[in-house]
Amino acid sequence: MEENWQGAAKGSSGVNANEVGSKRAMYAMGATYSGSEAEEELDEEDEAEAEKEAAKRDLRRRSFQVISQDSVQRRVGVIDDDEGIRLYLNEILSNQGFAVQEFSSAESFMQVLEVNPRGGSLPFVDVVLCDVRLPGLDGLSFVSGIRERGLDIPVILMTAYAEVQSAVRAMREGAYDYLEKPFDTSRLSSVLENALRFRRLSYENKFLKHMIDPDLKLQGVQCHSPSMRAIYDLIKRVAPTESSVLITGESGVGKEVVARAIHDNSGRADKPFISINCSAIPESLLESELFGHTKGSFTGATQHRKGLFEEADNGTLFLDEIGDLHFSLQAKLLRVFQEQKIRAVGDNKFRSVNVRIITATHKNLSEEIKENRFREDLYYRLNVIPIHIPPLRQRKEDIVILAKHFLDKSSRKNKVDVKNFTPAALTKLVHLPWKGNVRELQNVIERSVILSSGDSIDELDIPVGQPNDAEDMLDEMSYDMPTLRDVERRYILSVLKKHNGKKDAAARVLGMSRRTLYRKLINQDGDNDEL
Repeated sequence: MEENWQGAAKGSSGVNANEVGSKRAMYAMGATYSGSEAEEELDEEDEAEAEKEAAKRDLRRRSFQVISQDSVQRRVGVIDDDEGIRLYLNEILSNQGFAVQEFSSAESFMQVLEVNPRGGSLPFVDVVLCDVRLPGLDGLSFVSGIRERGLDIPVILMTAYAEVQSAVRAMREGAYDYLEKPFDTSRLSSVLENALRFRRLSYENKFLKHMIDPDLKLQGVQCHSPSMRAIYDLIKRVAPTESSVLITGESGVGKEVVARAIHDNSGRADKPFISINCSAIPESLLESELFGHTKGSFTGATQHRKGLFEEADNGTLFLDEIGDLHFSLQAKLLRVFQEQKIRAVGDNKFRSVNVRIITATHKNLSEEIKENRFREDLYYRLNVIPIHIPPLRQRKEDIVILAKHFLDKSSRKNKVDVKNFTPAALTKLVHLPWKGNVRELQNVIERSVILSSGDSIDELDIPVGQPNDAEDMLDEMSYDMPTLRDVERRYILSVLKKHNGKKDAAARVLGMSRRTLYRKLINQDGDNDEL
């Protein structure tokens, strides 16, 4: 077995001990959340409970300490039977601060993997450069072997000009990317840095996933960022109480999911959870929907009907988009808060109800009050406990775990066998802007599951924006700063995919002749049949 370590890993970009320590401090203190000014000082009993929870979290952290201590370094394994190639890459990468280990065959790498004292879940390198054409175990089989062992280490294939088809096939099987020989050093550096970012993200997700409190019923809240962990802590403290909660955040961030988590962790969990979007129902019907009506109270009222407050009696009523509630209805809602009584449309009697009210809005209610569109007295009734959910673009740590959650859910729902994402697909997901937040991510994953032709979702399976919107396309690819040649290649492939590989249709969209399209495909990938 041939091995050679060269180069000191200068300026390691892995998760260091200080970063881990700051995360521990953040969790131990219960990271702040928007609206923390509403929290009252803990009494002695609360402090004791908080200390117990902190001790539990610390125990889970220490049991998972090996992940945080063995964070991503800059260790690269180079597998090639050509000694000249190995020495060339060793020199280039060592000068860039990578620690390089050479292997003359894929088998020799696997032998080291088998005797690695830390086990297969913690490989001794962070990224692998592997030649496609090797004696014995070739590059494609090597990728399959890595994936069969359950390793998420990125494998970058090195291929000659005429072997791009094999490299593309390997990417579908789980390879991270491929490089053509002779090497473009700038692309080599870019691909390696992106692969290390992917590796680091994988480690952080493993670490943060371990921090989830097993006692908290979340039912779809699958996030691990510090801001969401703070919200989980708040859910645990607020849920057992009867206080009103106002959840704010952009559309699609998951406000109803948080409202349901509060209900599920409360003493009302076995009672109804009723949800209504106040902006989706006309004002003339919303009063009847909320409070009910008597027979003959208006045209079409042929029988007595209970409202949602009565339906939710002893449970929870979630009023989404409360900021769109008409001013006249705000006064009637205020009465419910003050007296816990309702009166149906057309009735002259009040009925008592026992309902916990949780509200949500994407609007700034303070601004709405200034514009006389929202009652200030109602606002203070609603805003006893404020919870602000940040947009997905501000908590990118949550994207991968959410994507995998939606992948499993969509695969079961649509009865298709799509099991995972390729590394390139996950990298793309993490760096997209997600203007529609979690709802947009869920829809994109479901479309990708349905349209995917294999058992893995690839980068090109992820539909984002309009194919003719150049600005969105550049935003989508800005995370790895591709070359102009790469931008052209990706755009051509996306147009071909949209038109099911029909080159005549793609050429028309691209504004070029079929002959020019063929030439570009051959020049870029050497395989127009595959593309």
